[in-house]
Amino acid sequence: MPDSKFSKLNHRSSFTLIELLVTLAIVAILSVVVIMTLNPSELLKQARDSNRLSDLSTLNTALAAYSADVTGGFMGTSSVVYVSIPDTTSTCANLGLPTLPSGWSYNCVTSTSTKLSNGRGWIPVNFSNISFGSPLSSLPVDPVNTTSSRNYYTYVSGGSFQLSSKFESQKYLPEAAKSNSADPSIYVTGNNTNLAPFVGGLVGYWKFDEGSGTTAADSSGYGGSGTASGTTVVAGKIGNARSFNGTTDLVNINDPALGTSQFTVCAWANKTTWKQYGGIVTDYASTGYRDNFILGYEVPSGTIFFMAGNQVQNDNISTTGFTGSVWHHVCGVLDGVGHNLSIYIDGIGNTKSTNVPNIGSIQSTYSHIGRYNSPYYFNGLIDEIRIYKRALSSAEITTIYNATR
Repeated sequence: MPDSKFSKLNHRSSFTLIELLVTLAIVAILSVVVIMTLNPSELLKQARDSNRLSDLSTLNTALAAYSADVTGGFMGTSSVVYVSIPDTTSTCANLGLPTLPSGWSYNCVTSTSTKLSNGRGWIPVNFSNISFGSPLSSLPVDPVNTTSSRNYYTYVSGGSFQLSSKFESQKYLPEAAKSNSADPSIYVTGNNTNLAPFVGGLVGYWKFDEGSGTTAADSSGYGGSGTASGTTVVAGKIGNARSFNGTTDLVNINDPALGTSQFTVCAWANKTTWKQYGGIVTDYASTGYRDNFILGYEVPSGTIFFMAGNQVQNDNISTTGFTGSVWHHVCGVLDGVGHNLSIYIDGIGNTKSTNVPNIGSIQSTYSHIGRYNSPYYFNGLIDEIRIYKRALSSAEITTIYNATR
């Protein structure tokens, strides 16, 4: 009998251990599922973006109160971008910030002064001069506040003011698009959100919203307005567009201020008839393959091609066709990490080629909208051309597409 009891007890102990191991395995699986579902990294980004949205709302309210209450109060110098990152130089020389358009400069303060709200902080406004007292005990700064991540706040003044911040979460990127920002990841607010459209890397932006005339205004702040030859202004994807006849029509633009290792070119295009090839947006030299970039289509497939080269032809061709007589959003991206050429059609990544060398420092001969050399003219409508001096992410391109579709 004792042996029998011991045997039963030993059997029950073994069964309990198996149950415990099974339970631990289930808990481990559920933990992985919960982590994958919740995505802690994305939640952290969302928390930071929520903080940014709150910070800029607070600053916007405080600046509006100062502007209304303090007559003739100093709100900053025009054509200066004030940055929330501290630096030992007043021009932010050590931060490696993006190059600004001609006539513009950066302003920074030291780390001991960054958050001061008495006019000596990163925003040069003395909020204590408000008659009912300062609404800010200190100036907020970006939760990350680094150049490498591009996460920092900016302030621009010039009779009006603009605040900006880069958002990083999938949840808040649409908020940036809704804020009237020309950059898909930059949230802007203030009483003039067009003061500095270039803060996110935009170097060319042709909306084609002119009612008539030959001038195609550049809304990037870089002064690259173009001259239209033969095009007509028609109703576009957003506002107006320009219609190109496929034989002589084009818009000449200034050579964009591109980098040598990364940039993005996007446009809305509506092709009406097919020719051998057609350039949508191009920047190229007169001989050889000395092309900064060519974004266009080819026949008979109607596929999109994106080319970037420096005496060597580096191109990428989409795997799907470009439907005629329908608006499509097309983007070409040269990234600076894997040196990849990528094509996006209607917000979706289409194809990618890898190990593309830097394009080098090229002074192009021609920069056109609606043409790549002769006779490769575009026949149809083109609208909302944007060029960035950085590689937009797939999420950013999708954001642009969804905001403008």
